[in-house]
Amino acid sequence: MKLFHRLLASHFVVIVVVVLVLALVLPVFLSSYVYQQQQQRLVQTGRNISELAAQGRGMELRRTLYAMDQAVDARIWVIDTDGRIVMDSRGTMMQRRLQLSVPAVLFQGQEIYRVLEVDDLDAEMLLVGVPVYSNGKVTGAVLLLTPVSGVQDTIASVYRLAQPAMLISLVVAALIALLVSRSISQPLSRISRAAQAVAEGEFNQKVPVSGAREIRALAEGFNNMSAKLNRLEHMRRDFIASVSHELRTPMTSIRGFVQGVLDGKIAAEKQQKYLELALMEIQRLSKLVNDLLDLSAVEGREAPLNLEKIDLREVINLSVAAMEPQLAQHQTQLKLDLPNQPVPVMGDRLRLQQVLINLVANITQHTPRGSKLEISLDADHPRKLVFADNGPGIPAEDVDNIFKPFFRSGASGSGLGLAIARALLVAHGGGIVVENRSQGGSRFVIRLPETPT
Repeated sequence: MKLFHRLLASHFVVIVVVVLVLALVLPVFLSSYVYQQQQQRLVQTGRNISELAAQGRGMELRRTLYAMDQAVDARIWVIDTDGRIVMDSRGTMMQRRLQLSVPAVLFQGQEIYRVLEVDDLDAEMLLVGVPVYSNGKVTGAVLLLTPVSGVQDTIASVYRLAQPAMLISLVVAALIALLVSRSISQPLSRISRAAQAVAEGEFNQKVPVSGAREIRALAEGFNNMSAKLNRLEHMRRDFIASVSHELRTPMTSIRGFVQGVLDGKIAAEKQQKYLELALMEIQRLSKLVNDLLDLSAVEGREAPLNLEKIDLREVINLSVAAMEPQLAQHQTQLKLDLPNQPVPVMGDRLRLQQVLINLVANITQHTPRGSKLEISLDADHPRKLVFADNGPGIPAEDVDNIFKPFFRSGASGSGLGLAIARALLVAHGGGIVVENRSQGGSRFVIRLPETPT
């Protein structure tokens, strides 16, 4: 069953249950209300008549009884303490003794309210009794009797009037349930279809953001996820294309060299040279594959870091020492600005050395021979390590892409060194940014987190 049908069915069940409960409860409350109103009405009428009866105004009392009979649709008797009917609003039972048992509390000054069978009237009646006082004593009572059937007819009339309203309410509630079910199910169905498309590889899915707040949040979350997956898919395709290109070039060269030797197209005295070129291409290919595996392992958290408390100054000095031949060949003017006291960090010594070596190698590749390189370390938290050169700087359009795999600002290198460096720093909980200096050259800033004590 579809979500829309389940929602609609659940709403209809709730509506039907509510209507049934109302149908059962409403008559009870309505009956109680009507009886209470009738009781209050009769009691007030009985009090008014009791006052007239106490004053002994016979003619006026007789007219009032008749008028009140018509007004409240109730038989009215005035009785004495012996239960004899002194006055009847309809004049047919004068001086007759009551055939019903009147509670003794009525003649003790308490008003009564009962539903009982009255033999004199041969009907079930609603009885209200109000005592009559004369000189501070109870000398009789006013009895008001109205047929229960009349009250029930009133209740039935009100209930009949309420039925169309309940039916209209039921129809309106059903329409609202239909709209609400659709407003919930449609966005979710769109998200479900889009999610299925994403599962099948179509990452450019986007759903409208509409509906309730939670559904809008879900749609926004899905759109964000889809956009990120789409970007990742483009990056994956670009990555595969770049890898394919980087692998194809040395493999083509190697195949050409080996094929030339095998076919005898390369003279014997030149074969050694071409085999050496082929070996160089194989070494470059091997380094490229190792860098790819290294980047994949670091980004996938498959290469756990051997974290220990180390002195960052020592890592810098070891990295510079490892790069001395390249720095000397490049005639780099190196300046180190390091604190005198140890700068402890939690890190993987070899991985951090790899980061610094990659960074120095990248700088020497993209700066003219004889350029200056200043490495400074700020011992504050977070640890800040700055590499500043006076080379040509980085083109503005390349700054945002320089840490992406296979991106090369120039023609040299594999384009993986800075990507690996950034991935390793992120794995350490740090980061790296680059900017161009106003006086010329570039500035790489590495930040590492505070060392736990």
